[in-house]
Amino acid sequence: MRETKLKIKRVQPVINVKKTKVDEEAAVLNEIRNEKVILVRVMRENQKAYMEGVDKLNSLRNSASRENLGSLESSLDYVKAQWFQLFRKVQEIETKEKEQFSRLVLAETALRSAEKLKEKYENDFRAGLARSDQKLMDEFASRKHSMK
Repeated sequence: MRETKLKIKRVQPVINVKKTKVDEEAAVLNEIRNEKVILVRVMRENQKAYMEGVDKLNSLRNSASRENLGSLESSLDYVKAQWFQLFRKVQEIETKEKEQFSRLVLAETALRSAEKLKEKYENDFRAGLARSDQKLMDEFASRKHSMK
């Protein structure tokens, strides 16, 4: 029984370390997701600016006056390039997010296995207590009957 109690004491620090690891992995995942949300917001703003610029360019092309047509086309190309660059960054962050999610799942699996091990040790301890209680009761009953 002492051995089982010692096993329980030994596994608790491991569980604490694994819980800390899960918390750290979850925090990193949240940071990645927050970064992704910000980039997606900026990407949508650029997309909106590009679409508005395209509308202006089309209306300018349809008008008789074609002033600043070249500069508007250049600025639209720049906005489109920025949007595409942001799109690539979002894809990279999504890849990081998937990798981090996998790390989080692995950390949670390790934590669950350590918790199951502790639970097994605790069940073994309880079973040992029940056996020793039963043994004491049997001895008590046998002594009681032998005294009669």
